[in-house]
Formats: sequence, C-alpha cells, structure tokens
Amino acid sequence: MQWTKWINLILGILVIILPFVAGMGANALAMWGSVVLGILVVIFGFLVTFFGGQKQQTSTK
Repeated sequence: MQWTKWINLILGILVIILPFVAGMGANALAMWGSVVLGILVVIFGFLVTFFGGQKQQTSTK
C-alpha cells in the first residue's frame, strides 16, 4: 500500500501549516511544538516512503 506512506507526508505538511491557519501565533509554544512535530512527521514519512520498502521474501525450492 504505497498510498499510506504518502499520507504521512501530507499529514506532516498539514501539521506544519495548521498553526498559521488556525491563528496559534499568540501561543508560541504550541505553534512551535506543532511545527517541530510536523517537520518530524515529514522527515520520517519521507524516509519510510523512499527508503523503507518492504523486504522481499525469497523462496527456497
């Protein structure tokens, strides 16, 4: 299921954008926490999407 890996990237980007759209600028700690969390989700989503492929099983006959 390749599409589930892309959802991590999209959700990470949304978490980064959310504080600016929702007006969380008054609470800097919450805003930066959300931005850092979004960056981590994007980084790990990128790593899983491009470097975390499924291991192929070899059959022995």
